[in-house]
Amino acid sequence: MKETIKKYKWVFQLVVSICLAIYIYKRIDYSSFSASFKVLPWYIVVIVPIIGLLQVYITTLTQIKLFSIYTNDISKMPTFKNNFVAAFYGMAVPGLIGSDLFLVNYFGKKINSYFNALTGIFFLRVIGLIVFVTLIFISFFFLNSTTYAIISKFDFNLKQSVILGGLIAISVSVVVFFIFRKFFLRYYGILKQKLLPLIDLIRLEKGKTFLILALIFVYYLVAIGGRALLAKMAGIQLSIVELSALIMIVNLLIMLPISYSGIGIREGGYISLLVLLNIDKSKAVLFSIMDFSITIFVYSVGSAIALFWLLLKRRKTIVGKSPVI
Repeated sequence: MKETIKKYKWVFQLVVSICLAIYIYKRIDYSSFSASFKVLPWYIVVIVPIIGLLQVYITTLTQIKLFSIYTNDISKMPTFKNNFVAAFYGMAVPGLIGSDLFLVNYFGKKINSYFNALTGIFFLRVIGLIVFVTLIFISFFFLNSTTYAIISKFDFNLKQSVILGGLIAISVSVVVFFIFRKFFLRYYGILKQKLLPLIDLIRLEKGKTFLILALIFVYYLVAIGGRALLAKMAGIQLSIVELSALIMIVNLLIMLPISYSGIGIREGGYISLLVLLNIDKSKAVLFSIMDFSITIFVYSVGSAIALFWLLLKRRKTIVGKSPVI
């Protein structure tokens, strides 16, 4: 049963994405959308790829800096290319499973340890998530009264329901943890055992630790700031801080394993939040497409590299099998 669920999980995600996308795009005023699209500056076609390239490049530098703890035999350009291919596998296998497996295989060969490669990739994911969530909370302290207009859209009964729902969720979590505490503690012990050697190595390299954290912060600065710039180009009149907060909230929703690569959730999140702030729906949809175009660019480059490698490998195989004259 478990294997069947895993097997058809991507089908469920794809169906959810298609249904959400159809539901959203049927409610778009295409005349207004076309007018918003026509006023976009031409250099938007340059900015979108630059944001994607910078994200992959910073990710490459972060990985090289972390795995240099084990070896210095990791070249920048091959790793840069492999990160694009990893993004392609992330699209082919929804979630982070495809990309992470590819990266574990790549770095495992480089450092001669798949175990250390898995631990390193997991460590970067956890630290990245912590930094991301921290940035979300920090951004809320700088939001002005315009964003707090969202709160006024909900009545007091809804607020009470949210609080009650939160308390119920916490209570259920405590009960579940108490019932399955042996299971959680066992896997916590395994996780701790895997991460401790890496953490000990990082403690000895405090300079590298600081640089890794700085690179992760710069990654989010480029990813979020770049998208905020795109939102400004789409005609969304909000402050950079407000846009950054909304972008982070939506991208947090995209991380949930509900839809295929965030399709549908992305549009729904941007439209819902921006419309509450009295932003035109067509501009919200336009921005969501611009956001997704960054992902599509990275996937496209990754698929092109993967296809080239496949054809090159096949050509070498055919040449190797050809008779010698």
